[in-house]
This record gives sequence, C-alpha cells and structure tokens, in this order.
Amino acid sequence: MSFNVSNYEIIGTGVSWSQVLRNGKPYVTVSPVVTSISGADYGPDTPGTTTSGIQEAIYSGYNVKLLQGIFVVSSTINLVPNIEVCGTGLQRIIGGAGDTIPSNTFSQVKNASGFTGSIWSTNAPTTGTSVNQMNIYLHDITSSTSSTTAPVYNLNNSDTCVYERLFANGGSIGFQLGYNNTSTAPSDVQVPGASWLSHCKSSNATQYGFYFQSLTQMKIDSLYVAGPITKPAVGFGLEGINTSQLNNLLAQEYSQTGMDINHFLYPDGTKSSTFGVYIGGAHLIGGSGITGLNGNNINPAQAVLINGLHVSTNGFPVVNATNLKIFAQA
Repeated sequence: MSFNVSNYEIIGTGVSWSQVLRNGKPYVTVSPVVTSISGADYGPDTPGTTTSGIQEAIYSGYNVKLLQGIFVVSSTINLVPNIEVCGTGLQRIIGGAGDTIPSNTFSQVKNASGFTGSIWSTNAPTTGTSVNQMNIYLHDITSSTSSTTAPVYNLNNSDTCVYERLFANGGSIGFQLGYNNTSTAPSDVQVPGASWLSHCKSSNATQYGFYFQSLTQMKIDSLYVAGPITKPAVGFGLEGINTSQLNNLLAQEYSQTGMDINHFLYPDGTKSSTFGVYIGGAHLIGGSGITGLNGNNINPAQAVLINGLHVSTNGFPVVNATNLKIFAQA
C-alpha cells in the first residue's frame, strides 16, 4: 500500500505549529518563557507585546492555549468572539495546608507593577450601539491583580459564552458580567445572556466577589467567594437579572452583605427588572450583625424562588427582604 503525502507537511523535531498548514492547526500556544526556549508560538518576546504574547495569540485567529507558568501583563487582554482560550490548570493564590499543586502545573496571569486595569475583558463598547460578544470559551486559568480599581474578569456583554474553572484574586470585583453601555438602556435583543459561568472562585476583591447586572437566560453554578486578606463588601450582587438559574453559591467571607438582589437603574433613568430567578442552594456565612440576604431595595416587589438558603451570622438578624417575595426557604 502506498500513500500520497505531497499535500501534507512533515512535522518533526524543531518544527513549530506555525509551520503547519493553517487548516490543520487546532490552536496556538503561549508560554511565559521566551519562544526560543519554550518552542511556543507566542511569549514575552513577541514583538511589541504588553501581555506576554497572549493578546497577539488571540488576534491570530486561532484558539489559544496558555502553557504552564506565570504570565505578567501591563495591559488588559481583550477577548474576541468565536474563540477558546484555556490554561493548563488551576491553583489557589493563597492555598491551604493541604494544597500540593506545584507552580509549574497551572497557568496564572498577573498584573505588572503599576498596571491597574482588568486582566481580562470582552472589550464591549461603553457608548453608542451596544455590541454583545458571542461564543467565547474561557477556562482553566488563574488571574491575579494587586489593583483595587477594576474587575479581574470584566466579561460584560457576554452572549452565548462559557466561562468555567476560573480563579480571580484581588481587584474591585472578581467577576463582572452585565450590560456595558453607560449611555442607553438595552433593547430586548441587546440584553446579554444565554451564557454559563461555573466552578469559579473570587478571593480578596474589595467590592463584589461576583457582580451580575442586566442579564437574561443565565446558568450560574458552583461559585465561591472568600478572603482571606480582603473581604468583599458584597459576596454576590444581582441587579436586573431575569429568567436565570443560580445554584450552589457560597460566600464564606464578606464585610456587608452576602447576597444583594436589586433592580438596576440605567443611565437614562430606565429601571431594569429582577424576576424569574431561581436560586438553588445559597450559603452566606458572614460575621456578627452582617446581612446575609438583602432584598429591601427592590421596588416594586419581585418574586424570587430560593430553595435552600443557609445564612450564618452568629444569631443576628440576617435576612432583609421586605420587598422580596421568597417562595421557598430552607
């Protein structure tokens, strides 16, 4: 039997992915080590890069895989539609005594000294016509910042996107998903949603662990908020969420409110609604006298189905829900 190999390239030692025919290339690689040593397609020696080669890899048109190690960035990494960006694993920034994950087995992205912006962004416009960013798959990455003025993951206007197995450390907000236009309220077709966020953790944010605003048809599952160095003011902020399901939420440390449910007031004065939300399993563990669940600011009252609410604050009143219709509480 004979084979005609004239239409194929032979991949051998010393041949990079960049030499493979475009149609046969599944992804490009990015390494925190210079490409001449790592053999990756992009790295900190990529010409003109301020993101250790990550942004250039995203703009290449291929899916992107981050190799093991620590990537230092001095500008925000902007995601684009129809892309998968993944790392090689996770590690808690501040691990417990039982953590044994070596540093060379996961991908961490952190801010350079003096850089105070978000690590990741969907780069949605803040004025003019709203643009939803569709079909982004981001997973298995740890991101850390010393900044307290921007979200770590700024994922506004995400539509039909999947974000899973992501860790955030620091920032004003760990994860932010919402409507990013600051000039007008969205039309029905502009409301972002139909996305999935699961198995993510936020540590040491100052304002919110997770902040969700003006979203629809969201599936949110297995989220964890903690300190231990900085406690966010609010564990989970939900403003203007509808037709969505949230499950297995744990806020272990916060300074003011474990979960705050509210309307969202757009800049043009239009008020969003919070309705049709199912929360299955919310565990809000704060300190003495700290509010677990707050729904007092909703006006008019809204119906929220909560099945399995556990609040612990050493016996102090913990649920403020004068205007919140809780159908089930356990």
